[in-house]
Amino acid sequence: MLHQDYFQKPKPFLLGSYVNYITFPIEKSNLYWNFWIQTIHNIDWGFTVDTTESDKTNNVKFSIYQKKTPENFRSIELDVGIVVDNLENSEYSIKVSGNYEFTEENNNMVIEIPGFDKIIDWKQGFFDDKAEEKKFKIGYNMVVKSVRLYDSVELFDFYNFDPTIFDTSVKAFGHTMFVSKKMISLQSEVLSGMIEAQNIEWTDLPSTCWFDIFHDFLQIIHGVDLFLYSMFQHLFPEIILIILESNIGEFLKLADHLKAPRISRVLLKLVAWRT
Repeated sequence: MLHQDYFQKPKPFLLGSYVNYITFPIEKSNLYWNFWIQTIHNIDWGFTVDTTESDKTNNVKFSIYQKKTPENFRSIELDVGIVVDNLENSEYSIKVSGNYEFTEENNNMVIEIPGFDKIIDWKQGFFDDKAEEKKFKIGYNMVVKSVRLYDSVELFDFYNFDPTIFDTSVKAFGHTMFVSKKMISLQSEVLSGMIEAQNIEWTDLPSTCWFDIFHDFLQIIHGVDLFLYSMFQHLFPEIILIILESNIGEFLKLADHLKAPRISRVLLKLVAWRT
């Protein structure tokens, strides 16, 4: 079979990641703040910092959750690391990490950092006591991975070499991926040239092309779009539409950038079919 069946829960592989720093005010009064996270793999994420119970628990509570409705993506796993920076000595920074698999019932990854009393104590070095606005700095890194990619949909695993499908490797956005250069060369000479160079950087693609967009575009080039196209005159499985529908404009832009006219035609027919 050309496609890998991931219903049996393979080893998770990377879909996207996000790194950011935020600042949070030093307050003895309790606060609950929401922060922005970019969309990763068609999912809108929420991130909150909560000190409403910190006086009692001596912990700072962090929550990361899916904002997608009406239901959660049950095939998503998160690795998250959080650091409260110590401005005077990084060795005293407070660090925690966690791993979480989303289910239909559980949609909220909670991580608690101990030592709230130290964070708000000016002697401990977690904030600049001379600053007009006293804030401590929080860094977080979240990695989004598949657990059972789209539950029962058959997609390619570009992270494990299968000689019956792939014939070369390429480093894309810093990640080693296995692909079929033969299949790619039939559809895009531009992308084939990038594969030949064995390295694809952010600057090689449109500025709005995140890793998850490129990952799914490779799925289309390797045959997933053929499956979708064959289903045009039947009811589309909604789980497959997730791959294309919310990012179809980005896929079209990428197809144009990479001079892949067949992919553009398939996508435009999908747009026409849906409208």
